[in-house]
Amino acid sequence: MNYLFLFLFTALLSLHLVHSLPGSLIINFFDQTHIDSITIISCVSLGRKLSALREITAGGLQVSFSWKTIDPTPKQRRGAVLDLDCPKINTIIAEINKEKIFNTHTEWLVINRINSKSSYSKKGNLYLSEGVKAISASYALPGSCVRFVQLILDTGEAYYFDMYRVSMLRPMKFQLDWAGPYESSLPNEMTQCAERNRSNLEGIFLKGGSSVVHKELIENFDKIHRDDVPEVDFWAMVHYPIAKLIAEQLNSVLEMVLMDDYGYLTNGSFDGLMGLLQRDEVDFAATGLIIRHSRFIAVQFTAETFELKTAVISKQPPLSSASNIFLLPFSQLVWIACCLLSLMVTAILILEYTLSKHMPEQPYSQKYTTMADLITMVLSTICQQGTELAPVSLSARITVFLFSLFAFFCFTSYSANIVALLQSSAPILKNLNDITNSPLGVKVQNLTYNRFNFRSAVAEDVINLYKKKVKPQGEKAYCEPIDGMKLMRTGKFAFSVETNHAYKIISDTFEEHEKCGLSEIRIFFIPKLAVGVVRRSGYREQITRKVTWQREIGLLSRIKSVWLPQKPHCESGTSTFISVTIEDFIPALLVFAYGAVAAFSILAMENVHYFRIKYFSNAIATDIKKIQLNPEVMIIRGKHKGK
Repeated sequence: MNYLFLFLFTALLSLHLVHSLPGSLIINFFDQTHIDSITIISCVSLGRKLSALREITAGGLQVSFSWKTIDPTPKQRRGAVLDLDCPKINTIIAEINKEKIFNTHTEWLVINRINSKSSYSKKGNLYLSEGVKAISASYALPGSCVRFVQLILDTGEAYYFDMYRVSMLRPMKFQLDWAGPYESSLPNEMTQCAERNRSNLEGIFLKGGSSVVHKELIENFDKIHRDDVPEVDFWAMVHYPIAKLIAEQLNSVLEMVLMDDYGYLTNGSFDGLMGLLQRDEVDFAATGLIIRHSRFIAVQFTAETFELKTAVISKQPPLSSASNIFLLPFSQLVWIACCLLSLMVTAILILEYTLSKHMPEQPYSQKYTTMADLITMVLSTICQQGTELAPVSLSARITVFLFSLFAFFCFTSYSANIVALLQSSAPILKNLNDITNSPLGVKVQNLTYNRFNFRSAVAEDVINLYKKKVKPQGEKAYCEPIDGMKLMRTGKFAFSVETNHAYKIISDTFEEHEKCGLSEIRIFFIPKLAVGVVRRSGYREQITRKVTWQREIGLLSRIKSVWLPQKPHCESGTSTFISVTIEDFIPALLVFAYGAVAAFSILAMENVHYFRIKYFSNAIATDIKKIQLNPEVMIIRGKHKGK
C-alpha cells in the first residue's frame, strides 16, 4: 500500500484530468444508498477537487480524498468513488485486487467517461472503453457492492450497471440497472446492494478445505454410519453435508481439498487447513472451525454451526467420602436438642431414684440399682433396645414411657433418612479445583487442540489442573474416548472429553443407575464452530446466508439429531438398589472399634484395681494372722520389730 500511496501522490500532482467530478451524480447515488461518508479516488486537479468538495459536502456527504480512509473491514458501511480515467488505472486496480477492497462493507461507484458513443464498440448497453477493460480484471466477486456508471459526455446520459463476476476465472458481468440523464435523481426502484441475489454461481468449482485423516470417509459418505466414523474425523463428517448443500444452493460443484490437520501458527504462517485458507488455495472451510484470535490473520468466519463442548466427566464419589452419613440425618440443632433431652431424662430418673429410696417399696424391679444402670437404660431406650431394669413407681414409668415414645419417632426418622443417604451421591466435585484437590486421576482425550488449549490456558483453575494432574503423566495422560470412559467408570479417574463422544459411550454402555452419579464440569468455554472463508472473500456473504438458512429451516437441527447424541438423563436414580459398601459403614465400625478399645482399657484398669485390692487384702490378712500368733510382734511397713 505504501507504493500505491506514493504513486497516487505523484500522479495527483503531475497528472490532471480536464473533466470535473460529477458532484450531483455522486450525491444522488449515495443519497439513495443511505451512505453519508465517502472516499473519492480521482486524478482531477486540486481546484476541481475543491469545487467538488464544496458541492458534495453541501449535499450532506462527508468527503475524503485519502486512501487511508478506505478500510477493507470498516466498522460501518462507507462509500467510495473510483475514477477510471486516472492514468495507469491498471496499477490502482491491481492494488485494489490485492487488498480485496471491493467487498460488502463498502458501496463503490465506479465512474467511466466516454466522449461519444460512436468512438467505442458496444456489447449490449455497455460501451467497451479502456476503463471497462481495466475494471473487468478486478476482484469483484458476488459479495462485492460495485456500481459501474458510464457517462456519455456528448449526450449527457448515464448508464448504471451492477458489476460482479462469479469467479476470477469467469468474465465480469455488467447488468444494466437504469439509464437516463446523469443530472437527474435516481429512481427508488434501483436494486440495493443488500437486496441483490447472487446465489447462482453458474456451475463453477467451489473449493472446500477440510481436515480428514481417513480420507476414504468423504468418498463413501453416503454409505457410512455414525458409529463407523473415528473421533478424529467426527467434526469433518458432521460438516460435510452442510458444505455439500452450500455448493448445491449456490449452483456450484464442491471440490474437496483434504489435509491431515487443521494447522497451527508457526513463524507468522499457518500449516494444514488454515494454511490453505491463508494462501487462498481454497474458497472456504468445509468443516467447522474454532474461532480463535490467532486465526483472524488467515480466515474470516461466517455463520455458526454446532457447539464444541468439552467437559471433565467423573463419577460423583459416595456421600460417605465427604462426610459422616450417620450424622447427616439430623441437623445440628436437632442433635443438640436430643442430647439435652437425654441428659434431662437421665437427671429426672436419678432424682426419682434418689427420692424413692426412702419409700417402703423398691423403685425398680432390680433389687440393687445404681445410677450407672439408669444411664444404661436411657441409652438402651435411645437405641430401641430392651433392658431388664423396669421402673416400679408411677412417675418413673411415665418418664420412661414418654422418653421411649420420643426415641421411637426419632429412631424412625433417623433410619429412613439413613436409607436415603446411603442410596445417594454427594455433589462433591463442583468445579475444577475440587477435581484438582481430589484423589482422582485425570485423563484427557487425545486431540491436538486439547494439548494446545492446556498449554495456552490462562484460567488459574485450568492451569492448576494441568500442572498437578495432567503434565506429570506426560503422553500417558492422553487416550481415546472409549478408554478414558472405561477408566472414568471405575470411579478413580476424571476424563476431559468432547461431550458428544462421552454421551454416545454413556448411552451405549452404561447402566441406568450409573448415569445418575455422573458429574460434568466445563473446562474450555469455546465459541460455537463456524464455517470459515478466506479473508475478505467475495463469497462470504453468500455462504453466511446459506448456512443461516439451513439453521432456520431446521437442517442443522436434523444433522445434530443424527450425529450428536443428547445428554443422557437419569431415569431411575431412586429406584435402583445400591449395596452398602465398607466405606459407607466405616463410621459405625469406628464407633465399635473405639468402644471396644475403651471397654478393654476399662477392663484392664478394673483388673489392675481388683488385683491391687486383692494383693493388699491378702497382705493385711497375713499380717493380722502373724499378730494373732505372736502378739508381741508389731509389723511396721512390712518389717518385724520387737517391743
